Amino acid sequence: MLLLIHFAASQNITGPGWIIPCGNPGSYRSRSNDGVKCQPMKTLAVFDPAISFFDPALVRFAADLAWVEKRGVKVSRHNFGKEPQAFAANPAVAREMETGMDRLPVILVDGRIVSAGAYPSRQQLARKLGIAWLPEELSLDKSAGCCCKPWLS
Repeated sequence: MLLLIHFAASQNITGPGWIIPCGNPGSYRSRSNDGVKCQPMKTLAVFDPAISFFDPALVRFAADLAWVEKRGVKVSRHNFGKEPQAFAANPAVAREMETGMDRLPVILVDGRIVSAGAYPSRQQLARKLGIAWLPEELSLDKSAGCCCKPWLS
């Protein structure tokens, strides 16, 4: 791991999207215009409705959550059918749900609501979390074209 960190730093390839741990648990090193900084790890909390059927949008969203986790974001997910106490324990989520269950899912970044009523796209998540991305990383949507590259040219 240290060799990888040293290599990344020596090649000047560190920056948003790279996870380079600092000495502090729960923080990472990122590169910005003012140099390399040690920053607290972002958190993303998802409060899902109780779902009992297969939804392709949830498969896409699960892949998007895995994508943001690989970029140093701590993700937690709560299902209303399995953890109703988590919804009641979060005042912002409880207030949002006072207008109705159609406000779910509720997405929080660092404790602040950034989305309610629909699952955000990977691009929207990246923007709200401040994650840099490459265009080919934005979507797994097969209708937009094949996301796989051929083995042979």
